[in-house]
This record gives sequence, C-alpha cells and structure tokens, in this order.
Amino acid sequence: MDAIWRLDEELSVALRLDPPNRDYLFIIEWLFHGVPWIGGSFLWAAAAIGGKWPNDTQDKIILLNIGLFLDLLISGALKIFVQRPRPLHNREDFRYGAPIADQFSFPSGHTTRVAMLARLLETLVSMDPILNKLMWLFVGCVAVSRVSMGRHHPTDVIAGVLIGILEAYMTLAMPLGLRRGLIRIFI
Repeated sequence: MDAIWRLDEELSVALRLDPPNRDYLFIIEWLFHGVPWIGGSFLWAAAAIGGKWPNDTQDKIILLNIGLFLDLLISGALKIFVQRPRPLHNREDFRYGAPIADQFSFPSGHTTRVAMLARLLETLVSMDPILNKLMWLFVGCVAVSRVSMGRHHPTDVIAGVLIGILEAYMTLAMPLGLRRGLIRIFI
C-alpha cells in the first residue's frame, strides 16, 4: 500500500501546474463547487414546483437536488472519516470551502459531483452520443484539474468518479414518493 501512496504523491507533483496556468483552473473549481450548484438547483426546483411545470420536469429537477444533497453528505462524511491530508504542494487559496470537510483530500468533492451529475444527465436527458462522450471527457478534465491545482491526489479523483457514479445510481433508485416528499420538506 505504501508503494501506491508514494506513486500517488509522485503523480500529484508531476501533474501540478504553477501560475499563471493554474489560475485558469479556478474557473472549473468555482463552477463545480457545491455552493452554486445547491443554491441554483434549489431555486430551480422551487420555480418548477411553484410554477406548476410538467411532472416529468419536476421529477428530474427533484432528482438533481437529491443527488446534489446526497453528494454533499457522502463526500463530506468520507472526508471527515478518512481525513487524508491534501497534497503537500496544495495552496490554501480557495475561500469558499466547508471549514471542516474541505481541509481533507479524499475524495474529491468536485469530482464526485461532476460524475454524479454526468450519470444523472445521461439517464434523464436524451442526448446525442457525441454530447454524452463530451460530457464524460469534461468529467475527466475536472478530475485532472483537481490534481493539477494541487488540491487532490490522483486516487482521490479516481475514487471521486466512482463514488459519484454510485451516488447517481442511489439517487435514481429512490422511489418517486420518497423523492417528492423529501423535496417538499425544503420547498
């Protein structure tokens, strides 16, 4: 196991980007941070339910919200349980993190979130196969960006993708009545 951790650390250092190249990755970091996704999807759900959008659309938005909350719970709990330190070359220059969970590296919450969203969208929205492939390519780009910024080790993002896919399946497996009941608690 020590050999895996050493290789993980070596790859983290090899993939690291320094300014000014690293600065462009802040855009990806912000776009897939939990705050805009939770806030935006909550407002979207309120508009869908309050505006009497079609039930099918409401159900998809409800699933999105449940998936995002599930992602925060699972990735946050794993970070607190595992408590893997961030790579040594990480710079503490992100201001909007959760004070406890975001000090740890495993798993990458950005990667769990983007993989969960990709798997949900793949299931819920009819997409051209090329767009579907581009979406998963973007998941890979987010994963690489997390390592390149020094926020995570490669195993953090690999596990993040797998956990995110599992979160999507858990979300999709929830019975419709439970989904609607959960979202109505908040709206």
